[in-house]
Amino acid sequence: ELSVPNIQMNPGLEDIQSAVNRAALHILRATKKVYIWGQARSNIKHLQSFHRQIAQDKEIVKIVLLLTGAVEGAKSHVNDYLTTFDQYNYLWQNDKQQAYDAFMKTQPDIEGFSGELKKYMDVEREIRNIPSVHVIGCMCLDSSPLMDSLTSEAVMWKAQYGRNMHEEAKSQLVKMQDYFKDKTRAM
Repeated sequence: ELSVPNIQMNPGLEDIQSAVNRAALHILRATKKVYIWGQARSNIKHLQSFHRQIAQDKEIVKIVLLLTGAVEGAKSHVNDYLTTFDQYNYLWQNDKQQAYDAFMKTQPDIEGFSGELKKYMDVEREIRNIPSVHVIGCMCLDSSPLMDSLTSEAVMWKAQYGRNMHEEAKSQLVKMQDYFKDKTRAM
């Protein structure tokens, strides 16, 4: 999700790793209450559970270690995926009005305005075309909240240019009207 000034996962990798570790621990602890069959059930305190056998089984220990390390192993891939969105950071980091003012200093014509609006429409379309689900290892990342935020930012840029272009056109129209009024009076 977009958490200005950064893009981050919610929940974070540490929270996911902690939840996986707790789940693995609880599953192993649950075997303390699963008793080996064929024992006399007269005294529950003396019954043997499957816990010791399961906790000492090398394959199970290996799987638990792989499971607890799965998120850690995917951390660099997740970070790489998140950095692919850095190309859009100008959408929330740059000041829209300053960018517009810099654009106006180039004295753009109508094609320049059209090109600038098209640029933000293309960015919006590009963001919408990014798959909202990305699988990395044992995790499935839902990036739709991030896509919504990025699209919203692109729409705000487009709206800013549209408003400013409208104000600029209105100002020029008023000047033209005043010019015609002055010329009409002079006749």
